[in-house]
Amino acid sequence: MTKTAVGLFENEVTANKVVSELRGNDFLPEEIRVLGEPFGRPNPEALDVGTAEFEAGSIRELESIGATRLEVQAYLHGLRRGRVVVLATSSDGKVDGAARIMSQGGAFDVEKLMAGNRIFSASYAKFDTLPRWV
Repeated sequence: MTKTAVGLFENEVTANKVVSELRGNDFLPEEIRVLGEPFGRPNPEALDVGTAEFEAGSIRELESIGATRLEVQAYLHGLRRGRVVVLATSSDGKVDGAARIMSQGGAFDVEKLMAGNRIFSASYAKFDTLPRWV
């Protein structure tokens, strides 16, 4: 069965290191996706057309792997603050390895984000690739 590991990272530099590590561990470029908030907005809290499209696409991407609404909101919260999401999709065993790489690479603990805790620790979220909306 195909699964996806998801990691939220502090910035593009950290995310790129994780992507390089994933590629070095037999992940193909098409198995890795990176989501990062568009830069250069004068007011990060204001939604312009490009930002709205980016967020809608990010929501679709996260929903397609079965993320809950709370998880989607936590990732969007991170993206709005300049953080970067990395997704790695493959077989179970390979995704378990991706999750370890993400955790060791400094992924935020999304469970703590959802709880509103400002203290982040390395963690990851793993989802079935089939949507789980009821």
